[in-house]
Amino acid sequence: TPIKSSAASDVYKRQPFEIPESWEKIKLYKLAFITKLAGFEYTNVVCPNLKEKGIPLFKGKNIQNGKLVLDFESYISEETSNILLRSQINKKCLLTPYVGTIGNIAIFDCDYKAHLGSNVGKIEFYNNNNKNILEEFALIYFRSNYGLSQLKKHKKATAQESISIEAIRDCIFLLPPLAEQKRIVEKVDRLQELIKNLKEVYLSNEESRLNLKKSLLAEIEKSNSDKELLKNLELVFSNFDKVIRSKEDIKDIRNLILSLAIKGKLVEQNPEDKPASELLTRIKEEKERLIKEKVIKKEKELPKIEKDEIPFEIPKSWEWVRLGEIIELLSGQDISMKECNSDEKGIPYLLGASNIIENKLIIERWIEKPKVIAIKNDILISCKGTVGKLIICNLEKVNLSRQLMGIRILKEISKEYMFIFLKSYVEKLKEKSKGLIPGIAREDILNIIFPLPPLAEQQRIVERVEKLMSICDMLEEKIVESERVSEKLLESLVKYEG
Repeated sequence: TPIKSSAASDVYKRQPFEIPESWEKIKLYKLAFITKLAGFEYTNVVCPNLKEKGIPLFKGKNIQNGKLVLDFESYISEETSNILLRSQINKKCLLTPYVGTIGNIAIFDCDYKAHLGSNVGKIEFYNNNNKNILEEFALIYFRSNYGLSQLKKHKKATAQESISIEAIRDCIFLLPPLAEQKRIVEKVDRLQELIKNLKEVYLSNEESRLNLKKSLLAEIEKSNSDKELLKNLELVFSNFDKVIRSKEDIKDIRNLILSLAIKGKLVEQNPEDKPASELLTRIKEEKERLIKEKVIKKEKELPKIEKDEIPFEIPKSWEWVRLGEIIELLSGQDISMKECNSDEKGIPYLLGASNIIENKLIIERWIEKPKVIAIKNDILISCKGTVGKLIICNLEKVNLSRQLMGIRILKEISKEYMFIFLKSYVEKLKEKSKGLIPGIAREDILNIIFPLPPLAEQQRIVERVEKLMSICDMLEEKIVESERVSEKLLESLVKYEG
């Protein structure tokens, strides 16, 4: 019996596309026997007889992506099977779950005896000796957007998606003449075979592309001079279509640029630059003066850098140094929401990573009695929950919550170079995060070993990184535009299919 409802009749009347005159629009219950394993049968007959071997029961998990998954967890005996005649699965029946993954559907094309399990219905067309409906066409139909919408049109809003057997019976079926069904099935089979072959070619080409990208990036990493490096980078950029196809590829190139920058490989060293050792001496003198004048607090002594801690070689004019030796580290403190306001009174209060979106500070709260103040040009880093979000503060003052730390750079260090280094170090910081809510401690920042170049070289590195990153931005825009065109093409194809 079909569902009798105004909604059902409306669906029957409304249709988003025209069908050929030779086709017929008909309710499914007029074409097929549709049933399930009744609840009392499952409880009283099947459950007591479940076995490890015997006649398999098809459940929802056995129907996936238009195919059967022949991995069974429940069986019944031959004797039980002979009692449950309605739920026997005959060859060429369509099986579809009515609880859980609504819309999954497949043809039973096996040569052994099987039964419906719980929450699975069968659609058995009244073909008898005169075949009028190809099950293969019916499968194509119900896997199309319109056919799927028919299966789901009476879906119940419960924790698990569900429909009734009556809802399946009420589906509208668009029936072409038998000869046309055959032509449709043959064409879909040819197209699917073509798609399969194209996918294999794509995967083969994609593997080659990824190997090419890996080789080129490795070659860039080995460059002995900035001229050779730029030549190799130009090779990557000029082979954009062959090497770079996704945002992930751009991310790999960005990470490589950061890595080269902090290793001293991105620009040549200038022998006229004053060595970083002299810069480090001046920074330490400045820090001692600020501690003596009680402008900043004295931190506990940092451990000496051991040889086995050094991750890579740096130019002779550079120095390895603990980050805590050249910065002042601010640790934020939580403030009661009662002390905050949304009326822009006082200074902005940053709660955490949620305030840092696309390299911008998003302000929603202000506070009149701040506790930990970061100032313009301090580098802010999220340290609780989402670890490693970074931004250079562009506001005069902000108050930091416990979810944030502020890195205040002492004189003669480029904040942009420090930012480049921290971006290259973010993944290592994430690895250090601990706890149910991931977090890092002050020591995780203070103990970082930092490759310090001469000041003039820091500035050259920053300029080079900015130029290369702008090229990456352009390439990423090209990929986004390509994806947008692909989406529009897919959308038009879907509309055409619909």
